[in-house]
Amino acid sequence: MSSPRRRFACPLLPSMALLLGLLASPAAATTSLTVERERVLMGTRCTLLLQGEDREALDAAATAAFDAIARCEDESSNWRDDSELARVNAAAGKVTPVSPGLFAILASAHKWAERTAGAFDATVESLTRAYDLRGAGRLPDAATLAAARVLVAGRTVELDAAARTVRLPRAGMAFDLGGIAKGEALDRAVDVLRSRGVKSALLNLGGQVSALGAPAGAAAWSVTLADPRDRARGVTTIALKDASVSTSAASEHALPVGDTMLNHILDPRTGLPAADWGAAAVIAARGVDADAASTALYVMGPDAARAFVRDAGDLEAVLLVDDAAAAGGVRIERVGPAVAMLAAVGAADPAASSSLAAPSNDELARRIEVLSGELDDLKLGEVAAPASTSRYGLGPAASKVYGVKQGVSLGGYGEMLYENFAAEREDGVTQFTPDQIDFLRAIVYVGYKFSDRIVFNSELEFEHATTGKRGSVSVELAYLDYLAKPAINLRAGMVLPPMGFVNELHEPPTYLGARRPEVEQRIIPSTWRANGLGVFGETESGLSYRAYVVESFRGVANAGQSIRGFTAADGVREARQSGSFARAEQWGLTGMLEYRRGGARAGISGFTGGAAQGDTTAAGDSFTGRTQIMEAHGEYRGRGLSLRALYAYGSIDEAERFNERNAVAPGSNASVGTRQFGWYAEAGYDVLRLFAPGSEWNVTPYVRYERYDTQDEVPAGYAANPANDRTLVTAGAALYPHPQVVLKADQQWRMNEAETGQNQFNVALGYLF
Repeated sequence: MSSPRRRFACPLLPSMALLLGLLASPAAATTSLTVERERVLMGTRCTLLLQGEDREALDAAATAAFDAIARCEDESSNWRDDSELARVNAAAGKVTPVSPGLFAILASAHKWAERTAGAFDATVESLTRAYDLRGAGRLPDAATLAAARVLVAGRTVELDAAARTVRLPRAGMAFDLGGIAKGEALDRAVDVLRSRGVKSALLNLGGQVSALGAPAGAAAWSVTLADPRDRARGVTTIALKDASVSTSAASEHALPVGDTMLNHILDPRTGLPAADWGAAAVIAARGVDADAASTALYVMGPDAARAFVRDAGDLEAVLLVDDAAAAGGVRIERVGPAVAMLAAVGAADPAASSSLAAPSNDELARRIEVLSGELDDLKLGEVAAPASTSRYGLGPAASKVYGVKQGVSLGGYGEMLYENFAAEREDGVTQFTPDQIDFLRAIVYVGYKFSDRIVFNSELEFEHATTGKRGSVSVELAYLDYLAKPAINLRAGMVLPPMGFVNELHEPPTYLGARRPEVEQRIIPSTWRANGLGVFGETESGLSYRAYVVESFRGVANAGQSIRGFTAADGVREARQSGSFARAEQWGLTGMLEYRRGGARAGISGFTGGAAQGDTTAAGDSFTGRTQIMEAHGEYRGRGLSLRALYAYGSIDEAERFNERNAVAPGSNASVGTRQFGWYAEAGYDVLRLFAPGSEWNVTPYVRYERYDTQDEVPAGYAANPANDRTLVTAGAALYPHPQVVLKADQQWRMNEAETGQNQFNVALGYLF
């Protein structure tokens, strides 16, 4: 039975797992769209290669598949003291209720223990510890080994499917699911992809590969099996379609102990390391079966393995047996009743395998590039991992820390904006506004994952290129998470109130338009940050939520804090305290509830809190100044189409008190509005899909219509300024040479009821990493 992967036991371990274990690539050139995503999960690299017609839908499916694998890790990890499996192991001797997911893995393990007469046994944890296979490795003395052996008894484990409970019959017994959990995780990921309509995908989880369907233009995916003694050399190729292949070999993770190499695959029947004879690759319809069977076959040895597979009926195996007389020193034996969908496309004889023994220059270049990337990642840890997945409402770059196994993560985004202003206002009056170009912001995300439970994330913003002029440096977010379970987690620190789209998801490649929607700047004051704490979570059904108690607005101007308070033109925007010496006499409550399915999502969010913050009227009377913002939003991204719509409403009680303190005279049209509203709708379509299907580039023309009024209603005795009742139409196009890089250009027609709007043309360059 295989133990869990020993992390960094060899400097090239991640490279071997990905590149030198099972080398997988499409069998033929394709014309469909291909999306490749990667994360570190279950202590190794997980790579997904998805094909289809809709990039957004494939991205969403990849995220859901990664989440399914992560949940399997939460259940089955032996590396984590907080996993569900750790709780079961600690309760040995007692009946323990378990989740449906963990029960499924344990039931499969029990089946394979019975089926292989103990050659596979998931209760081998006592031996794993005796040999210190998660550490430096050691050879236990006879007494230690004997004590460990009596605790290996997987066929005696008691499982109650009706009650969904498990009982390890003896104290000290424990599960080690390192030889079966990866297969289960891949099965769950494949099931998720299939449920989302993905018909063609290749998944590689640390060397075990599962195939969904076949790549465009081919009958199956082509997967190369490597020489167990020379992992850079392919020796045979199999075709994989709707199936999984898993390989077990001693050479992959052997540990040096004294003058010997300790085989990490242990024979549960004897308590000794299994004989080192080559490698066993098993092909099965489900990954969980391939994973367990490859371990068992390796433990059995080649003779017993041949007989087992011939009798099995549902497995196919490729045995790579050390043989000095064979070509390359490896005898390749294909065993088992051939399953039609698993027909071989490679061969074992030297002539047929010559192309594998001597790969083309292009293939060598590809392997070197992958290996170089792996070595770079070893040097940088997971700091250099790509930003490809959004988590908990945040953008891909802001979410990077959640994808690393442990330690530092680094990401960022930036944008530069050129603005060209019309020479005349809406009413025909000449108005000179100089054109300008500004590096609006350069952002650095720094995160640190202390453990699977505790995560720190931060965003540092450098605005307008330099603090020597009008620029500034700010902490945009800095919080700690306690990740208890997907459905409920804790967060405290400087957070982004979860309202609308842009306040949390404001990295330039994630939205259309050279400039952010103004409704989400004036009515929802994005980007808005505040000190606070709260809870957040998500369910497998697609429902998510975030709710925080945060510092509230300060509606009275305060020059010392550069707070202008509530204003007529900008509503609540200039009353943000931004976490700096913030008055905390009154607090606010903010939250969002959102539902996602495929490329669609819809949600509502809100904020309520007092804004007087201890300030009083001129007569010395206290007041509350309750401020509320509510919004509803919906989005669809799929098949090249991008649609968004949002409606927001705000209200400020006792607005006349803020006018009084902010020196707004009665009758003036500079009053803060007691009510504000705004809405917008936008649409875009990737036209390149029509002319170059499958292109990595994206060209999306878009149009947005906005209407908002920050003085929809004002207190009695004050007037509204018609210039604050605004309509804005934006039309342009976005060019994405890469999903994380964008060039946008658009024209904006600005109108208001005072007819003083001034049109402008914008060009923006943005990126995230």
